Amino acid sequence: ALVEVYGEESQTLNTLLTDDFGLPASVLLPLYDAPEQGQLLELHWGSYPGVVAFYEVKPGDVAGKPVTFSVPWNVIDTDKENPALPVWYTTSNGVNQQQSLSTRVAVSIVVIEGLKEVVFPHANRDGVLHCCSRPRLWEGVTVRVKADPLIEQGDTLTVCWQGSTGLNGSEPIKGTYGEIEKELTTLPPGEDIDIVVEDYDRLVAPMVNNGSALVYYRLKKSMGGRGISKKEFVIINRTM
Repeated sequence: ALVEVYGEESQTLNTLLTDDFGLPASVLLPLYDAPEQGQLLELHWGSYPGVVAFYEVKPGDVAGKPVTFSVPWNVIDTDKENPALPVWYTTSNGVNQQQSLSTRVAVSIVVIEGLKEVVFPHANRDGVLHCCSRPRLWEGVTVRVKADPLIEQGDTLTVCWQGSTGLNGSEPIKGTYGEIEKELTTLPPGEDIDIVVEDYDRLVAPMVNNGSALVYYRLKKSMGGRGISKKEFVIINRTM
């Protein structure tokens, strides 16, 4: 059987659109006749090297059983505009291998390039937020998106924040990832956009002794475009 491919947001047969930016894709197929436990199905995606997902036949699996693979975004990201991207799978019983015919997937994910990194207006000249910063850390950390003609009224910004023990956004701390979304219902041209990280206990307090936060934002255009900014970090030190 040929596979069927669907984007997580667009949900259109064998088509990936800009709405699917940053998200995995689902690949579906019915299991072949007389499957046997331990046989292996391996999925291939365009020119991406190697296997991108696999399924091992389980006890009780029968012909026609729906099998679903998940293709991660980092794979899709390697070829975002292709009118006929081939997707196929192989089957193996450990001795012989067979290959399916390819499904041609129309990939049209328009990505906005050149979005600059965020800034932290309340950090000191060394790029540090500390005990004496104002506003106080527990009152919220302001993330500023500088004015950009690519960002317009009606768009949506999502700030992505990851706490870490390293000074430069390295060594992420489990549980300190957060997303803050802001819909730009009103945005005068040339105006910076401030988004405040308010969940102090979860997102800020874990960085005690010269930790940091790695921050970027995603742009969702009202007309369908998608983009992601460069990443920037701010040092957070709560130790006097």
